[in-house]
Amino acid sequence: MERNAHDFFPDFLAFCFPHIATEIDWNREVTFLDKEFQAITKDAAIGQRSVDKLIKVFKKEGTEVWVLVHIEIQGQKEVQFSERMYIYQYRLFDRYRVPVVSIAILIDANPHWAPHVYQSTLWGTELHFKFNVLKILDYQEKITLLEQSSNPFALVILAQLAAIALAKKQSHEQKLISKLSLTRLLFAKGWPQDRIYQLFRFIDWLILLPQNLMIDYDTAVHELSEKTHMTYITSIERLAMKRGRERGMLEGLEKGKLEGLEKGKLEGKLEGLKKGELKGQKEARLAIAKQLLLKGQTLDFVADITGLDRVALEALSGSLKH
Repeated sequence: MERNAHDFFPDFLAFCFPHIATEIDWNREVTFLDKEFQAITKDAAIGQRSVDKLIKVFKKEGTEVWVLVHIEIQGQKEVQFSERMYIYQYRLFDRYRVPVVSIAILIDANPHWAPHVYQSTLWGTELHFKFNVLKILDYQEKITLLEQSSNPFALVILAQLAAIALAKKQSHEQKLISKLSLTRLLFAKGWPQDRIYQLFRFIDWLILLPQNLMIDYDTAVHELSEKTHMTYITSIERLAMKRGRERGMLEGLEKGKLEGLEKGKLEGKLEGLKKGELKGQKEARLAIAKQLLLKGQTLDFVADITGLDRVALEALSGSLKH
């Protein structure tokens, strides 16, 4: 959810809190106040930190308002949650004297947990603080509404619901089916390419697959992207970069040790990192190409997916026949 805070803030409010969205002047700049929020939390012992975004907006009549969006990313019940929301609220107002609207996004799987009030009463002194809550699980009975919506944030909710459901299952194949279903729905929306790409990255990050199923997923997405003229960064590249960095770091450190000099360590590390990264990318692509060829894919298709040249693929294909 954090990855979508900046990109989909207007869509989020329009879909989930339309009464707030309609009062905001979207022609004026929307500003994310990360430093201002950090200033009121850096010394606070108030429980586990989650993802928090503080956003400055303006009402249509000109008043400046700050919106605090708190995303409970650990996805589980927290006893002091309401108290933490209150502490954020009063610290922001005390320091900046600006009206603050608080919104909590809960992505846990407990249908009975939806805190929205903090109360304190003692000897005639009463405190009642109420904040807005978006419980992702509440949309479980509104799947059709989400699928038919033209608002991109509806797909964010769909993806998060899928992740909650899949967390209870052990089947990787079910994860593949859900991930492909979401991706097909995304590509069918006809949204601008940059918006589709942002949501694709979110789905790809949210629902992780083992390597063998990543290949099946990437193959299916490649076919979808050709039909819809979309381009994307595949899991292949992510895997290759990760393996390359790890191998490069090890090779660089080893070379630095052998040289025995501080300068040698630094140069060896950097040189090894670069060489190892390239080597790791190629090895990962070859491994994926091998699996695609064994599945009966054509050389042209495998070349398009992996970026390997045809000569290398013909050699690999020949070796598989022996």
